[in-house]
Amino acid sequence: MGLYLGGYDHAARPEVMRALGIKAVVNAVGPRCTNLYRNSFAYFTCTPTPGGDTGKDTLDLGETCRLIDAALRAAAERIHGPPPAGGTPNVLVHCMSGVSRGPAAVIAFLMLRHGMGHEEATGHVIARHPATKVSRQLTQELAQFEAHLRSGAMPWA
Repeated sequence: MGLYLGGYDHAARPEVMRALGIKAVVNAVGPRCTNLYRNSFAYFTCTPTPGGDTGKDTLDLGETCRLIDAALRAAAERIHGPPPAGGTPNVLVHCMSGVSRGPAAVIAFLMLRHGMGHEEATGHVIARHPATKVSRQLTQELAQFEAHLRSGAMPWA
């Protein structure tokens, strides 16, 4: 199964999502962003958390990883008929513009589920999605997330 990363404009194009074999969508914006095609895709919506000094909402990285896991399971269950191109169902992870929250969600997932460090996971995402510009707040949270993972304290597993 694969993860695709994008913005709301990608999530608003069902014909492209179908062509890519996307079966589930993780909405990293939160409930204020409408999930458009509920009859066609399984949706998982992150709960924004207050961003402290920045005034901007941020992500609960543990919850986000759990949602990506759930989306991957749901995508696997939604295959009806022949598998999509590449043989696996895929998941779209999106935020509004596709540059900060969505990439941070995928970076956290790579750290948790694939054992990558923060820098390695960030490099992996940037190599595939060059528009990535994770906010300072989320970069700090990813560093803290990595520290928790390395300490063996994995409340997100």
